[in-house]
Formats: sequence, C-alpha cells, structure tokens
Amino acid sequence: MNRLDVQKLQKRIAEKEAAIENLKKRKLKLYEDFSSGAVPQNDFDMFNDIYTAQITEENQSHSRIQQELDDITNNRTEKSLWIEYFKKYHGIQSLSRAAVVELIESITVFDNGKIEVTPRYQTNFEDAVRYISSLSDEGIIEERLVV
Repeated sequence: MNRLDVQKLQKRIAEKEAAIENLKKRKLKLYEDFSSGAVPQNDFDMFNDIYTAQITEENQSHSRIQQELDDITNNRTEKSLWIEYFKKYHGIQSLSRAAVVELIESITVFDNGKIEVTPRYQTNFEDAVRYISSLSDEGIIEERLVV
C-alpha cells in the first residue's frame, strides 16, 4: 500500500462528495424556483432529470473509488497478492511446486555449482519494508521485530 495512493483516493472521494453536494443544492434550488413559478414545468422536468442522472453517476463513481480505497487499505489489490502468498507459506518446512511457482522468480545454477535464487516479489517486499519503516520513523506505528 502506498500512502500517496491512499491520499489521492481520499482526495478524489472528497471531490466526489463535494460534487454530489453541489448537485443536490442545484436540484433543491431548481425545486424552489419551480415552486415559486420562476421555472416552467417542462424546464423543471428536464433539469430535474439531468441533475438526478448526474447525482447517480457521481454516487456510482464515489462508490467505485471508495471500494478501491477499501481494497488498498485491506490489502486486497493485485499489488498485494504477494502478501497472501507469504502468509500462505509462512513457516514452510519443505518446498512444493506450488510454493516455488508462487514465490520464486528464477533459479540459476552456475558452472561452479553456485545456485542463485531470485524471489518473485523481492521489490514488493522491499517497498513494504520501506513503507513500514517510514511509518515507524514518523511515529505512526510502533516498531517491532518479528521473527
């Protein structure tokens, strides 16, 4: 999870909420103008339908963004799939084909017998460690050593 992604999504959610509120105020003003006789029935019906459609569209967009934020904060994104693999194989005692496929990018055997194993999610893991470290440095979370 990237804090920048979360902040961007929170900003988009706030923008959507403001847009929805603005449309609701316009719709209320339209009704007031219609009630006072300032707006004819056909104009009221047309603009009422437009505002209703726009509010529905903004609400749907808001829901999609909120779901995306929920997915990120609950580690349910494709970017965080690697965490599920790490949890699945935590404490593994022997390698299975499934574990190798899900956790290892490549295995290179050199002429001198040296073997090099490249983890599939090394970059993701390092990014997560840096992110957690930054939260710890800012005092947002308490640093703990997990063995």
